[in-house]
Amino acid sequence: MEKPQTEALTSETGPSEVAGLVVHPLTDGWRGFLRRNRNSVGALIMLIFFWTVLLFTSKGVFLRPVAYTAIFTTLPITIFLVVAVVFTVTNGSIDLSYVSSIGLGAFAFAAITNRAGNPNFVPWFISPEGGPWVGLLVAMMCGAMVGLLNSVLVLRYQLTSFIATLGVNFFVRGVINIVSETKGIPIPWMADLAFYRVCCGTTFGTFPNQMLWALLFFCVTWVLFSKHKIGKHTRIVGDNEESAREMGIPVNRVRAFSYIYTGVAASVAGVLFVAIMRTFWPDTGSSYLLSVLTAVFVGGNPLVGGMGTVAGALIGSVTVAFIETGIIAMGFVDVYTAFVYGVVLIVSLLGFRGSKR
Repeated sequence: MEKPQTEALTSETGPSEVAGLVVHPLTDGWRGFLRRNRNSVGALIMLIFFWTVLLFTSKGVFLRPVAYTAIFTTLPITIFLVVAVVFTVTNGSIDLSYVSSIGLGAFAFAAITNRAGNPNFVPWFISPEGGPWVGLLVAMMCGAMVGLLNSVLVLRYQLTSFIATLGVNFFVRGVINIVSETKGIPIPWMADLAFYRVCCGTTFGTFPNQMLWALLFFCVTWVLFSKHKIGKHTRIVGDNEESAREMGIPVNRVRAFSYIYTGVAASVAGVLFVAIMRTFWPDTGSSYLLSVLTAVFVGGNPLVGGMGTVAGALIGSVTVAFIETGIIAMGFVDVYTAFVYGVVLIVSLLGFRGSKR
């Protein structure tokens, strides 16, 4: 079955003749663009639909700029997670350990930042201003270690990705609870640090800086997935692993990259969580399992291997964020969130199945 190259971009707008070659309208032009990117386009249509519904049902909440400022404050956390997960989904795997990678990265960042800047502690070799930057580096290394552990279990010991990453998720979460003694780490002075102003300050008035960093991460991931050989190899491995091996593609390295990349992105998301909330909780990240998976599938990334769209992942992240805010704006309590996620997930999967026919 033919599978679309979902991240290709073309500017031709109809049948044309270039250097003696006739370009068919189904493969070039706008029709070709829409055909190749139908998953992303479908995700965009769903976003517009939900946004339109919320405009008329949220009692005017989505007509106020402050609502979007609130959404963009925490949306970057989801973007870091969803965009990175595209690599594992595209190569035919799944990574459920990202929720614990968030927590591990958050704990490492909070512990180092708190130790360096808390006036109740003896002065450390790291200054209060340097603490968050060191904490960020350590958090990223922790995320990479989680991804490496996943790679060893899946690639070396041949465990299924679902079972291996689920086990790693429970293991890492247990480590967090043991090391933190199930206690939170408040960092009330975070807003006074230069790290906070760079990471979570505002630009253009009230636009959150963390959204700019999330968009930068999206651009980097899009380039890796669409233009770099690692992205091409990821799609080939997901489509047919045996053919990829025969072509000389280092399959294990490609799949290991996806786990490590997801782990690092999740740890950065944990750092953002602590910086925004100015505190760490032992269960940090646990609530992102369902929302991230929903955003991945709503964004047109089916778990079939060989297919993926980073642009769709970004759109799916925004859609889920709008849904979360819209549920509260319409007067429903947050217990309806899981129900709505389930409905949206089923509808998106049915829509994807219909688009393949």
